[in-house]
Amino acid sequence: HFVRCIKPNAVKKPKAWEQEMVLRQLTYTGMLQTVKMRREGYPFRIPFAEFFNSYHGTVFEFSTHVKGNAATCTELLERLEAAVEQQRSERGDTTLTSKLSNWKVAKTMVFLKYWQLDLLNSMTHPFEVAAVKIQTCFRRHLAMRRYLPMKEKYADECAMAATLIGDIRNNMDRVWGFEQTIVEEEVRRGPIDLGISKPLPEKELKKAEKAMQKGAGEVNQRKFEKDLNKVKKGVVKWWIKIERSKGFHVDENGLVHPWFHGLISRTEAEDYLFDQPSGAFLIRVSERVHGYALSFRVHGNRIRHYKLGFSAGGGYTIVGNAEEFGSLEELVLYFQSHPITAGDDDVLTEPVQFEHDLGLGISHSDDIRGKRPPTRSMSKEERADKSKTIFHGNDSGNGSGEPMTYDLFLATVDPQPRWLRDKISRQAAEDELEDRGMVDGRFLVREKLRSHDRVVFALSVSFRKKFYHHLLMRPFAGQWQLDEKPIDFSGPLEEVIAYLQRKKSPRLASVLEAEVPEAPDGVVDSALHHPSASRQSGPKRSNLVPSSSSTVDDVVAWLASLGLAKYAGGFYKAKFDGRKLHKANEKQLRKIVKSEDDYVLMVRALR
Repeated sequence: HFVRCIKPNAVKKPKAWEQEMVLRQLTYTGMLQTVKMRREGYPFRIPFAEFFNSYHGTVFEFSTHVKGNAATCTELLERLEAAVEQQRSERGDTTLTSKLSNWKVAKTMVFLKYWQLDLLNSMTHPFEVAAVKIQTCFRRHLAMRRYLPMKEKYADECAMAATLIGDIRNNMDRVWGFEQTIVEEEVRRGPIDLGISKPLPEKELKKAEKAMQKGAGEVNQRKFEKDLNKVKKGVVKWWIKIERSKGFHVDENGLVHPWFHGLISRTEAEDYLFDQPSGAFLIRVSERVHGYALSFRVHGNRIRHYKLGFSAGGGYTIVGNAEEFGSLEELVLYFQSHPITAGDDDVLTEPVQFEHDLGLGISHSDDIRGKRPPTRSMSKEERADKSKTIFHGNDSGNGSGEPMTYDLFLATVDPQPRWLRDKISRQAAEDELEDRGMVDGRFLVREKLRSHDRVVFALSVSFRKKFYHHLLMRPFAGQWQLDEKPIDFSGPLEEVIAYLQRKKSPRLASVLEAEVPEAPDGVVDSALHHPSASRQSGPKRSNLVPSSSSTVDDVVAWLASLGLAKYAGGFYKAKFDGRKLHKANEKQLRKIVKSEDDYVLMVRALR
């Protein structure tokens, strides 16, 4: 650039132009010569490689792999000149600055006139606009990839909160039922039978309270479960050795009575009695002591549990009741027509059918040999035959009809439920559940078969860091089946899932995670529900939280974002990548993260 000051007149007045004075100044400052040199010279000198890479897309393909040299640049300029001449003839343009001629190709550079560079840039402008549009679309794609996992995690956290609130509500009802049962037991049995007639001395009372407080602060859940499993094994050995040979758990045909549920916990018994009518009952083997327990549902949505004791003659009795019976069947038949508590209407009505493993090493038809039957898993061929029967064995005709439409088995088709997936593999389902935190009860439903006469889905559930897969199937006009066992639902799939979210099925490891709650009135929260395009193979996890494919560096960067960078050395030393982080148990993590607050923060952020 050249900057020169030119005076328009000698008297320094505005709007006064002296042509001779201005021409004289332009002459002796060399401006006219400079303009002439610029017109006749080549101010733009571009290396071959840079020139060819910048402008070859206007003539050749952008993917052309040719190096820029004198020959290729000459060919490129000739084609560009021909294209420019065609455009000039179409427009009828005759100006000098619209021509692409008189360029020179030197030894290492291309020499261009001052207007020719602008001319070339105008030819590449449409490609620059297209590139910006492509970049815009790709940036949107990247933003959606980051946003969808964040939205999925937000919905999962809402579902976790809804599940927690539901558990709190159920536990409050259960605790209230326990308190009412204690009060009724004290009234029915009296303080002497309950062993509370003699108050403890003050010294012993304080000692007991101190021991109880100490024990409450040192509860180890893993040790508790380990001790409980040890007790259960002892109970099973006792039952196999003593009770099984009596045969009171089977009828005359050797079939297990429908009310005998084997070794289950008090909580599991309450789950089975959850939606049963008043008077429904079951008998179970206690998981803590050598004996039985009677669980039944009474009026007011309450569940009572009675311990069954052994009489002196080898029979059975309800603790607190004077009646004695020679067998469990006699006890059940008697209390189906007589109340357990005098003056009350707590009469047994219908038994709750068992549909689960009895936990005692016996089948549903027990031959009573006193030994556990040998366990045998299905062979690969048997499993393949069973799968073939499930998916193809019931097809009528040639199966050439149109597949069932979604509105025949779904209540809402658009948008579809957020837990519904297309035909994805078992491994893909497990990967998604693992990336989403493997929370107990978290699930998804994936399509297996959709034909003209039935639909089959796979229900994948995570529970205690393990995966469980079940089959949900429904014919065109019929009831849903869970693992080939009918359930009392024939409507849309959402009803079945809602039922399994409220009540623990004997065939599932746990209750399913609660549905994402609706936003309050006046609040628009589109992140709580998937759009109709959500039936994809499953969203990837946010880059903020390590996934199974994350490296050790990604894990350390995530820790730093949580303010836990002080543990980076321990994670590097242990080589904790994303997969190892998700598979790690509490002991492995606490070995590195010593602080309780930091450990809780890390686990919550990981989930």
